[in-house]
Amino acid sequence: MAIIKKRKIKLSNFANGQIEKAVQALNELNGVKEFSYDRKSRILTVRYDLEKLLLKRIEDVLAEHEIQLDNGLFSRMARSWHHYTEQNELDNLHVNPTCCSDPKLPRA
Repeated sequence: MAIIKKRKIKLSNFANGQIEKAVQALNELNGVKEFSYDRKSRILTVRYDLEKLLLKRIEDVLAEHEIQLDNGLFSRMARSWHHYTEQNELDNLHVNPTCCSDPKLPRA
């Protein structure tokens, strides 16, 4: 079962040609379904499988190619929230319920 996420990442500064190298590296990541980059708005849109790839890894690839992410308050908060919720979602996938899972247990 794939958990597909779509994220819009606002980019800040990078040298000419860096985005093409980063896009090639993103294309090689296991779990990336599709991506697009809007040069005018500087927004990279990525769809990926959460069970294979986290947003943090995508950000790391961009950083490796010297592409800075937008550092505005909203962008930082959104990325932080996405990191938090992605990890929680993954953690919750593998947890067995602690109550009500055994119908033989007496009810209080």
